[in-house]
Amino acid sequence: MTASHGDGESYGLAVMNFSDMYGTLAVGHEGESSVTTCCSVIRLVALPKEGVVISVQADTGSFSGPDPFGAMTQLTLELRDAVARG
Repeated sequence: MTASHGDGESYGLAVMNFSDMYGTLAVGHEGESSVTTCCSVIRLVALPKEGVVISVQADTGSFSGPDPFGAMTQLTLELRDAVARG
């Protein structure tokens, strides 16, 4: 499932490479709900070197910022840092 397609962006069956965002080996998946089911973004990221998996789903129905995935990245980075601090 994690064999590379060679494009540097995605791996295997919908596993995405988030390593640049997290500054370490980081793979997972993100997406958003369809318009018919409304307003949420989802990210699952595994950080194998840290032994951490983070999964977040956020309601964006009232999100006023320009980039909900940017906010999701910030949230998951803060969660990663919280785990590292113990």
